Amino acid sequence: MWACLSNNGSSLKYYYYYYYYYYYYYYYYYYYYYYYYYYYYYYYFYYFYYYYYYYFYYYYFYYYYYYYYYYHYYITTTTTTTTTTTTTTTTTTTTTTTTTILLIYIIIIIIIIVIL
Repeated sequence: MWACLSNNGSSLKYYYYYYYYYYYYYYYYYYYYYYYYYYYYYYYFYYFYYYYYYYFYYYYFYYYYYYYYYYHYYITTTTTTTTTTTTTTTTTTTTTTTTTILLIYIIIIIIIIVIL
């Protein structure tokens, strides 16, 4: 009977040891699962952050590209307008000068004709 109790006690002790060992590994596995999930979430957040950062810089570059394009277009248009205005002004001045010279010659010719 003592041998049976001793054997049953040993078996019970072994059973509890195995049970404790199983729960210890279960807890260890759960801890590593949680750790892996945490790192997965961290990397996902990191990827999202870099994606947002990249998108922000892309938008910034796009904005500056359009700003440069608009500025370049504005300078080109202003230069063209200035050139056109200058050309028109020069042409008008030349025409006015030519008309004035022709009028002076006509007046001089009329005076000469009247005197003679």
